[in-house]
Amino acid sequence: MQKFFFLIFSLFLLVKNAEAQNKNLFRAKIVDAEKSTLIGAIVRWENTEIATTTDENGWMEIQRVDSINGYNLQISYVGYDDVLVEILPEEDSLQLKLTAPTTLEMVTVETKAENTAVSVVNNFNIETIGEGELKRAACCSLSESFETNGTVNVNATDAVSGVKEIEMLGLKGANIQMQVENRPVLNRLDRNFGLEYLAGSVIQHIQISKGASSARTGVQGLAGQINIELLKPQKASLFFINLYANQFGRTELNTNFNYRLPKGWAVGILVHTNYFQNEIDHNHDAFLDITKKKQWNVINRWVKQSKEWHIEFNLHALQDDRKGGQTVDIYHHLYNRHPAKLYQVNSQAQRYEFFGKIGYLGSPRPNESMSLIYNVLHYNQNMQIGDRKYNGLQQSAYVSGIYQNNLFNSKEHFINAGFQYNFDKLNENFENIALNRNEQLAAVYAEYEFDKKLQNGQSLGLIATANVSHFVLMNNVQKTYFSPRLNFKYNLSSASILRASAGRGVRMPLALAENVRYMVSGRNFVLNEYIMPEEGWNYGINYTHKFYILLKAASLNIDLYRTDFQNQLVADLDRENGQVFLTNLNGKSYSNSFLLTYSQDLFKNFNLRAAYKFNDVRTTLAGETQLQILQPQHRGLITAQYQNTKIGWQVDITAQFIGSQRLPHSSNYSKPYALMLAQVTKIFKNGWEVYLGGENLTNYTQQNPIINYQNPFSATFDASLVYAPVMGTMIYAGFRYSIPQKKGKNEVRSACNHEANESYSHKSIPADKHPEGAHLHSVEIKTSAQCGMCKTALEKRLSKMPEVEAVDLNLETQIFTITFQHGGDTDFYKKTISLLGYDADEIPANAKAYAKLPACCKKE
Repeated sequence: MQKFFFLIFSLFLLVKNAEAQNKNLFRAKIVDAEKSTLIGAIVRWENTEIATTTDENGWMEIQRVDSINGYNLQISYVGYDDVLVEILPEEDSLQLKLTAPTTLEMVTVETKAENTAVSVVNNFNIETIGEGELKRAACCSLSESFETNGTVNVNATDAVSGVKEIEMLGLKGANIQMQVENRPVLNRLDRNFGLEYLAGSVIQHIQISKGASSARTGVQGLAGQINIELLKPQKASLFFINLYANQFGRTELNTNFNYRLPKGWAVGILVHTNYFQNEIDHNHDAFLDITKKKQWNVINRWVKQSKEWHIEFNLHALQDDRKGGQTVDIYHHLYNRHPAKLYQVNSQAQRYEFFGKIGYLGSPRPNESMSLIYNVLHYNQNMQIGDRKYNGLQQSAYVSGIYQNNLFNSKEHFINAGFQYNFDKLNENFENIALNRNEQLAAVYAEYEFDKKLQNGQSLGLIATANVSHFVLMNNVQKTYFSPRLNFKYNLSSASILRASAGRGVRMPLALAENVRYMVSGRNFVLNEYIMPEEGWNYGINYTHKFYILLKAASLNIDLYRTDFQNQLVADLDRENGQVFLTNLNGKSYSNSFLLTYSQDLFKNFNLRAAYKFNDVRTTLAGETQLQILQPQHRGLITAQYQNTKIGWQVDITAQFIGSQRLPHSSNYSKPYALMLAQVTKIFKNGWEVYLGGENLTNYTQQNPIINYQNPFSATFDASLVYAPVMGTMIYAGFRYSIPQKKGKNEVRSACNHEANESYSHKSIPADKHPEGAHLHSVEIKTSAQCGMCKTALEKRLSKMPEVEAVDLNLETQIFTITFQHGGDTDFYKKTISLLGYDADEIPANAKAYAKLPACCKKE
């Protein structure tokens, strides 16, 4: 442990030393084709927060990122697309000439997809997995979206059924609140196969909130929340197709169609199908190594966006059929005889969902908004597990309302309040256990946020939440819980943040659905008491720092969290062989989780990320507080990516290290092992991508994953003790093709027009951020804008800034409203407006820029 803390201390010293050395500056003058200076051009180093603007003489000065290798400089100016120019280390002072609306002299335009990012401004500890990260592996479904992530792990629950489970902060998936576009889903009976009910190709990005995060969608997640944002039809490609196949015969087809309609409407159809029917038994135990499955999955989206409203109607339907266990052919091949009876695990599931949201954004108060989120679900699943059957039926309705606004007419104080109501009709039957009930959850909450910007990039933030949840459970048992939560953050600088959080979580567990893995065994289920809601407290601290080391971009992230349960659904396998005792917690249960993640650009186009996780998870089992079974204490991850968009090649390699895990009924532990996956992608300029990859390249498999497979109907049969892959190396290939949508009419503007047109390239507030997402800030700036051309120039320029979410210039009042995320700089916005030739509150228009404005843009 001393060596570990010494390593952390050494990293901090190295960071500070590197920051002190990074003082080199680069200067450039930006001019147009006639060599006229371009005032107020936004200049930013690619993938950094280091930015500036050109002054009244067209000059800019910016701190150099890399003095050893070349680095891309991004330049934005009205009338021109964003362009990149590589600045070499020997180039100290240049003149860069814009020669056409879409080109820069001697510049190659290139883009880079967003990968994984941890916010250094948000009060909550949120990690975002972007589109670029999702493409680093096959990512055919949500369950395969975390293979290159150190925070969330996905594991198979058993060797037969195909059920997968996630883990975060040392806690299993039931303690993580799953959300799709900020509405709780995949948390009840559909949890078991839910990770495969969302295709990777329909996901825009994934937000991982750790610990006691926001209570806007409830306090059911003790370990945190995972929110999945789907593709937005108004922004996604017009047409997209992805075809995947692997060496074992698994094929998947994903295709999306999105189209913008008149009056702000857009429609999207997202289709996913997968098919696998081959019978594979590499370990010769007469059980299929891979479950045979067929699934069709369709999402239909209707979205309307305007300055006043955000309206959505969505339909999601799927059919999922799976067959696992023994088959006649593989049994006959192994034993050279036909079986008297087959042990099979078959599942048929149907899921139909109608969901959406209605948000009002038209209030004259900049930060005031209201929204209503709704969801109706029907889910039915029937499973044949050997001689036993599990049947589950869920019919649910969910609605939540959210209101947010400033407090005290201050831009530093915010209030967010709302309610949730959830009704679940749940019918579960397994052997002699029948759990048929109606459950209701009604909750109200209020969330106060304080955010104050200090000097030198420092800021202070606080979120205090009060949630009251009322449960109506089986047999009309009712319980009310008060769940406070507190989140604190302090920005030491613009690139360094310290967070602390504490809060209570409460949820209603599912005794049967959450323990399907143990049904694939000869164990008897013993349920002799009424399971009460789970409740516990989560405490955590986080430190995130983005910096430069050896003149290369790097980041360090440290998470330390603890969860203490007051009550918990416990599946006790240690008490007695052949039994699963399902009980309320009688003793202690806690989880300590530590995660260290370090990312470094080693050289141009090459990034390396390493993560180490330590989990200490203990529960009272068989009267003794001991390590939770099948839970590795140590995990490691190393990912390397080479991405060169100029030549269109991307190479990704990931290594995972999984430590030993305790087995039930003994002090025996499994062996630690390592896995490796890799993928090579060729990106063509015409929308085509071709990829080739492999999983489990170390070819590591668990020996005898099924105990007593020769007698599957006996009491000692057990397929639930899986701690490693059952399948060896798997090679896959596929292609992607996309056609972008054409620009809409509102994105084309004439030159000088005195009419108050809609915003040019207007950034609508994303549904995942406002009004039901993270708080945004707004500033109203009085300008001297006169006409439609002024509106076009100002809105396009300010909308280019990455932290800006929405822009709107009212020509009647000359008020320019800018809505932005935490970290935005009001003074910087005013300076930019001034450099464009317009007054900005107390800052007068730059004289030279004003002189160059068209006559219609000048004051009368």
